[in-house]
Amino acid sequence: MVEIRGKRGRKVPVILTTEMTSSINLLIKKRKDVGIPDENLYVFARPSRQSLDHMRACDCLRKFATQCEPVLSNPAAITSTKLRKHIATISQVLSLKETEVDWLARHLGHDIKVHRDFYRLHESTIEIAKVSKLLLTVDQGETSKFAGKTLAEIDLNGKWLRFILGLCGDSKIF
Repeated sequence: MVEIRGKRGRKVPVILTTEMTSSINLLIKKRKDVGIPDENLYVFARPSRQSLDHMRACDCLRKFATQCEPVLSNPAAITSTKLRKHIATISQVLSLKETEVDWLARHLGHDIKVHRDFYRLHESTIEIAKVSKLLLTVDQGETSKFAGKTLAEIDLNGKWLRFILGLCGDSKIF
């Protein structure tokens, strides 16, 4: 894990996989080969002998979303802001403890008050989301498979998640 500077100078933790760490180490190793000056301290430095600046993640994400194959139906929906909002919103269908919500907000780079005020679903939406699991099992004729389970234990193999994303207004992402 590393910490980066987020909005308003807040530290935001970033979890790196082994593959990501290897890739970053390769970038650092090849800095001189691509013309990055020693004075540029950024890991994702601009490959120019004159620049002491960094590449902007939002620009890279936009470029890859618009140029990927297969072509995305809504590349404008792929932004870091919308991803953070999506995670904050969808996390509400879990039974997170207060400290876990604080951790999530911090990892998303959110102030906890902003997280609670702007990314919280109405209680009625959460209720509908959870009850929808039961209704979907009935609709699919699979209720008996889940006998003795709580709503949290019912797994509908992604069908429920697609339904919830529709409720949250995030279905355009997929």
